[in-house]
Amino acid sequence: LELLPLSQAASLSSMQGVAARGWAACAIAAVFLLSCHLQWGADQTTHANKVAVLRTDENGHNGETLESVRREDPVAVKPDGEWHAPFSHIVLAALDGCGFRARARLELGLENPLPYTSREPFRDVSVSVPLQSPVVPGAHGTEGDKRLVSLDLANLAQKHAQPDTFSLKSRVVYGIGIAKNSQFEEHRALAGYEVHGFDCTIGEKAGSVTGKHFHFHKWCIGNLNKTEATNMKVGWVFKTEGGDDNFGSMRTLKATMDELGHSVIDILKFDIEGFEWMLFEDILALPPDRRPMQLSFELHTQGANPGPVKKSLVAGKGHAAVNQLFLRLMDAGYGVVAGEVNVQDDYCAEFVVVRMDKQFKPADGRPVANRSLIDPKKILPGRVLPCKPWPCIC
Repeated sequence: LELLPLSQAASLSSMQGVAARGWAACAIAAVFLLSCHLQWGADQTTHANKVAVLRTDENGHNGETLESVRREDPVAVKPDGEWHAPFSHIVLAALDGCGFRARARLELGLENPLPYTSREPFRDVSVSVPLQSPVVPGAHGTEGDKRLVSLDLANLAQKHAQPDTFSLKSRVVYGIGIAKNSQFEEHRALAGYEVHGFDCTIGEKAGSVTGKHFHFHKWCIGNLNKTEATNMKVGWVFKTEGGDDNFGSMRTLKATMDELGHSVIDILKFDIEGFEWMLFEDILALPPDRRPMQLSFELHTQGANPGPVKKSLVAGKGHAAVNQLFLRLMDAGYGVVAGEVNVQDDYCAEFVVVRMDKQFKPADGRPVANRSLIDPKKILPGRVLPCKPWPCIC
């Protein structure tokens, strides 16, 4: 993309041309934002770090550090030696503000939660990371092409930063819950990524996993034990192999990552018909630096189609539970990229969230929910209203 100089842009007779270039600038900023947030090298120095090292004496200068910063990033230091914030910081700050507004909506919704019978359990969930195409696809597309933040664009940034060591195989993708459809897993495997599929309800000879290009593991992932499974009438996940049952076992996400030698997962996709509520406990129990970079999942609530979804798995999971879950995800540093209600079931929706490593909390660590710090009613005055169309954009 080529941006016109300001002098040329100002001479345009139509605001449409300016707007078009504005969107182009937003796309470029979004790509840069992605490379800022999804950091793979611990040795990367941020502009915020540079501010800290520059302010080391009473004049706010440190000669050696200032010179090294100028060599690393000429844009970060003016000729007179003063540090100045690049435009990317404004973008990041704006997204932070979007996150606070999205959180306020969830908190306000909890003050007057909707009944379980409501057909709008996802009403208060809003997109807090509003990225546009091509950073995320413009539409949901097929099962193999969900609205995930583009790894292809992220790969360009990492190839630039680590030209000698980067490999597509360093991208790790987990797909939990395959059943008869492995389109997502196969699509990512053919793209060159290391892909692992998990499902304890199918055998190794199932058509959805035989002859595919990803690694299949016949176990389910979660922190459910056999007693809990029996009480919830889903004890079949613990049936032993052999005979007509042919089921695998269940393991925690951490145990799975340790066994397969993965320190972090780039994409964790799961569609497990109500079991996701227990899987979230497993995900959030991971150390912060080991949590998946992106989650793509279907969320089922009370009232979901009882055919594929056991009622015991979603009992009590209504509007309030949804709000509480997304508040916990925000506490863990995740932001919502996309959301879409199932066209055949109002009690089921598909989401993509990305790890921003932002908790949307004040500097002292106290939660935003503390009204003495940030009052949601001052961010979103009045009662929470449904968005048409859903979801809201922060």
